[in-house]
Amino acid sequence: MDRCLYCNQSLEHGATLIELLINHDLLCPMCRHELIRNKKKFSINNIPVDACYIYNDFFSSLLVQYKECMDEALKSVFLFNHRLIFHVKYWGYTLVPMPSSKDKIKDRGFNHVLGMFEWCKNEKYCCLEKTSNQKQVTSTSIQRQKMIGNIRCTKDVKHIKKILLIDDVCTTGSTLKGALEALSSFEGKIKIFVIATHPLNLKKVVR
Repeated sequence: MDRCLYCNQSLEHGATLIELLINHDLLCPMCRHELIRNKKKFSINNIPVDACYIYNDFFSSLLVQYKECMDEALKSVFLFNHRLIFHVKYWGYTLVPMPSSKDKIKDRGFNHVLGMFEWCKNEKYCCLEKTSNQKQVTSTSIQRQKMIGNIRCTKDVKHIKKILLIDDVCTTGSTLKGALEALSSFEGKIKIFVIATHPLNLKKVVR
């Protein structure tokens, strides 16, 4: 019997009749229902941001289990139900992941953001790099502003026509602002996609 990759319960656990008939998920319905879908947009530097979920306690625990406990099997659960619409909406875009520190990648043994998009056939281009290992979650507002200048572009992007900046979570937006600044000379189209967003960001809704 197939089991939920997070709670290890049967994939039928808590399922409705319809879910039993059509469910092909990697999470059981009880876990999937804990992920709160986001239906709004916000913007960073006047660029609309697409976010699948609201960042809540369950998403946080799922993300920690994946990237800090190195449970790499969870990489596919985050966007499992969004793959088709993602392919249609971002066809032809080159995915540029937000950078993790080299120490973190070495400790984990994998790039957690790229892992979450491993299923996607779009070209991936790792051209951004952090210039320091400052952690955003423990930073003051002034330090977070300094993080905007903490990212640099290390590769040529002239051959790319359309960039989609991707990240796991948008909290303050400082990392994404830093990426946009690092790519300020890029002449093509840029869009932003994050898997989850902090609820406070949704007060800045793009209509």
